[in-house]
Amino acid sequence: MTKHEAAQLLQVSARAINRYVSSGKLSVTYSKNSQGSMVGVYNEDEVLTLKENQARYLQPKEKAKPARKNEHPKAGVTALTRRESDKGVMALLVRLAEATEAQVKSRPLVPVEAQLTLTLSDASHLSKLSKDYLLAAVRTGKLKAAKRGRGWNIKRSDLDDWVKKLP
Repeated sequence: MTKHEAAQLLQVSARAINRYVSSGKLSVTYSKNSQGSMVGVYNEDEVLTLKENQARYLQPKEKAKPARKNEHPKAGVTALTRRESDKGVMALLVRLAEATEAQVKSRPLVPVEAQLTLTLSDASHLSKLSKDYLLAAVRTGKLKAAKRGRGWNIKRSDLDDWVKKLP
């Protein structure tokens, strides 16, 4: 049986047949056809067995009892109304905002002018020079900087010295 025939019998695509083979649900043997090309041959008994297994899984199940109003269909728990669930979401968002605000307040914020090392953006902001101009100076070696991950770190003292030497 060819792949196309197996796919028609199982009512699936040829690609699904490939997935069945790779998952071990079907086996394939290869032989040459009349033109000398290699062709996959599928065991008809295996294909029919797989079709029976598919039919078993696709049989309709018993209908579930209809859920009562405001009752969760699986657990039997009363579902929240939209207004109640919106209140819960809002309460969660408020708690999240408070926690985030508390974390931000707990970290000491150091102004850019007092930082010992600066990112390229901070150095640009502080020196009033463009990032491109600073990056060109870093790449030519005129301004000392260290590569940290994707960005550059510049010592504040090195930036000050370099800016003083500018014409």
